[in-house]
Amino acid sequence: LRADWLAGLSVENVEEFFGLKGADELSAFVRQLHAVVSEIGSTLISLGIPTVAEFVMGCVEEHQESDFAAAFLVRDLVETFPFTFKDCCTVHGAPVYFYKKAQLVVGELHDRFRLVDGRFAFLDGDNLTAYIDNVIVAVLRNVGVILVKQELVSQIESHIPLPSGSVME
Repeated sequence: LRADWLAGLSVENVEEFFGLKGADELSAFVRQLHAVVSEIGSTLISLGIPTVAEFVMGCVEEHQESDFAAAFLVRDLVETFPFTFKDCCTVHGAPVYFYKKAQLVVGELHDRFRLVDGRFAFLDGDNLTAYIDNVIVAVLRNVGVILVKQELVSQIESHIPLPSGSVME
């Protein structure tokens, strides 16, 4: 993906390319996608890096001799593209960092390419956080692995959205 192409995409382009034209209920999601492609494209341009692939390969090659190459690539993604990858929230006044999206990208690169390109055989690739989503949490809650306060159970079962960034979320 070329940086100039990503930076030049409009909200309308994002709607079209993701098949979301006319999906008004997803307009906030479309704006988020647009912000992501804009950040990645404009940041790469400011760094003088023409493509996403060149950025990734530069990071991979810089850290390939390290025992912590996957962790360094996660850090590089988070620090270079904070809007896209720095998922953090505050719980009781303390920051909690997840970096789920950055770990997912690095984990996918590791899983997909490690057997065909040794540069992606990160020694710490298996130490990345497990990929988890709402379905896994729901199953773990259903079988009693995760215990939830009754107030939260009531909200979940009533399909009441949890406030974004809240402790309950």
